[in-house]
Amino acid sequence: MFSHIILGARDLDRQTAFYDAVLPHLGLIRRAAEDDGGPAGSLWTEPGKDWPQFWVQLPFDGRPATRGNGVQASFRAPSQAAVAAAWTAAIAAGGSDKDEPGL
Repeated sequence: MFSHIILGARDLDRQTAFYDAVLPHLGLIRRAAEDDGGPAGSLWTEPGKDWPQFWVQLPFDGRPATRGNGVQASFRAPSQAAVAAAWTAAIAAGGSDKDEPGL
């Protein structure tokens, strides 16, 4: 199990809005991110839990975030219906995919 995943953000507001639309379908809610002196970011967890955490955050080195070839973050979903709802929300929020979700 992981403790946290951080994806680099180029446009934090846009990425936060995207994940706000998608992640509730998978049981994750956005929480207030404490200021730890690092770059700005947004944080989601399961309700009532501190870990694991999913973040989108401006890069620590101050340079623009870039795509990570081969990087994949997967979320546990309670059902196929939740997967379909999250995928639909992702596409509606501006995401793209090569195919619809399946097993």
